[in-house]
Amino acid sequence: MGCTKEHLKLVPGTVLLVIGFVLTIVGLASVHWCHSEDNTVNIGLWEICFLVKVAEVQCFEFRERDYTPIIIFITSALCVIAAIFEFVAVLWGVAAVFQKKRRAFKWTQKAGIMAALADVLVVIAVCLYAASYKTIKYQKIPRWTSGTEVNLTWSFYVTCGAAVIILLGATLSIAMALQSSSISTVHVTSMPTHSPSPLMHPPPSTRIPSPFRLRPRAPSPLPFSRAAFQTPRMNHSPVLPS
Repeated sequence: MGCTKEHLKLVPGTVLLVIGFVLTIVGLASVHWCHSEDNTVNIGLWEICFLVKVAEVQCFEFRERDYTPIIIFITSALCVIAAIFEFVAVLWGVAAVFQKKRRAFKWTQKAGIMAALADVLVVIAVCLYAASYKTIKYQKIPRWTSGTEVNLTWSFYVTCGAAVIILLGATLSIAMALQSSSISTVHVTSMPTHSPSPLMHPPPSTRIPSPFRLRPRAPSPLPFSRAAFQTPRMNHSPVLPS
């Protein structure tokens, strides 16, 4: 493993994600989301239990769609999807501790984002359930008495606590990943000193000017023309004998 201190900074967020995932599973699987005032009926997201006699409980599972209230179905579906997202986030967070520095930061950031999405689903689920648990009608369920007053109980509050812990874990994971990656990407480099090369051309001001031509160069005759095979005539004045 690369840098131990920087990897240890990513551990607290992952630990919070693990705790939030465990609390979500406990709240999702338990049957104590709400109960009647006389504590003879306990209602969860998967079944409803009735206290028939002392230490004798009969439970009815929500297996068929006709027996499952729509609010219970939506709440359980959101919690299941959130639990899957949390499980993936926990896997990323735990595996990131054993990766190299750059990959560890990326995986921890992904874990935080996935946990944030899961937290949004959990918050929607608990808010929806809290707003409508008194008006849920459990029709076609044996031993259920219409008009029974119910109150929220510990499974609901455990799920709310899981949402808070997941939010803290996601925020801490993303913050630590961004902070550690920004520190690791800063490199201090000294400016290199450039020495003049002997093969470099001198600047234009120090170049020797080309000599001035007095006469322009005569154009050469075209190939296969008459001018190319004629000798130029010399215009000299005749020399008379004295």
